[in-house]
Amino acid sequence: MIKSFLPLFQNVPIIAKVIIFIQTCLFLLSFIINDTIHHYFSLIPQNTLTKFFLHNLITSSLLETEPFSFIFTILSVIITSKWIINKNILLSQQPQTNVWNTNMYLWFLFVVTLSCGILTLIFAILSFFILSNILSISVYDELVKVLLYSRFHGFHGCIIGFTLIMKQQVPEEFPLQFLQIRGRDVPFVALVISIVLSIITLQFTDLPFIIFGFLVSYIYLRFYQTRDDGLKGDHSDSFAFHTLFPELIQTPIRIISSLIYSICKRFKIVGELRRISSNDNNNDKDGLVIDIISSSPISESTTTTSSSNSTTSTMVTNKRRELAIQELDKRLSQHQQQQEEQINTNNNNI
Repeated sequence: MIKSFLPLFQNVPIIAKVIIFIQTCLFLLSFIINDTIHHYFSLIPQNTLTKFFLHNLITSSLLETEPFSFIFTILSVIITSKWIINKNILLSQQPQTNVWNTNMYLWFLFVVTLSCGILTLIFAILSFFILSNILSISVYDELVKVLLYSRFHGFHGCIIGFTLIMKQQVPEEFPLQFLQIRGRDVPFVALVISIVLSIITLQFTDLPFIIFGFLVSYIYLRFYQTRDDGLKGDHSDSFAFHTLFPELIQTPIRIISSLIYSICKRFKIVGELRRISSNDNNNDKDGLVIDIISSSPISESTTTTSSSNSTTSTMVTNKRRELAIQELDKRLSQHQQQQEEQINTNNNNI
């Protein structure tokens, strides 16, 4: 029985071992000096504001004090780090569309943990000021206790983020062999289960990290992550925000998310989404641009799969089209660079 679990702990990336070591130390110390650990490592808004414990914005995500949460976090770190960094066959045997490395993995964790800490702090402060002006003075002390002295901590935001990477990389596979759930459905299932468990167990301080982790991870992967081909973000239709949810509620979510995207784009918070079109680059004078989408085997597979009334084939097609347009952009960039070098060479000769 024990031997069957031994492969799980083999070939674990170094960065994952460091994270596990820190979390284990904090978990064990929480049984000895619980209040001290929370004082210095949990995100307590009052401490962060008055004592400038800014390090809590990051350390709070590394602290787990509940045995079940701790074990679940450790297993999540081991499995996801091996899959993301080592492309381990425990989860997927298919090549990934975007290869991750240790630096990308570490940067993702940093962005998610810091963002969750900042957003949770802002949420607690704004909630306090709004509710203190609305509710009666008799509940003021209770508001201070609940919002300003609550202990926010946990790795929930990063774990939710890992599920979004599964959707991005292997949307049509079953990344978790012990669960018959496709990669595209894992984020929503994990989000619902996490929220429900937090409510049932009365761990309401977990909710900000869960929700903000879900949103921040998606925004980062969608718009800001630097991919191995030099482009930023995953702009494929199969990774649109509404696809994270069941089809029944995708239409209203698509409308709301499109409105929010338009507002963010107007204020230059996010960039323009790359659209796949055969006429996107008609201004190329040398005729280098070939319509990859319409003339490549990818298009033939698109025609074949579109005849089947299947959401799965549509998502695969969109992903392939996105890869095609990325390859097209890469070729254009290389060609433009060669032209500039040729012009510089001619000028030097003159």
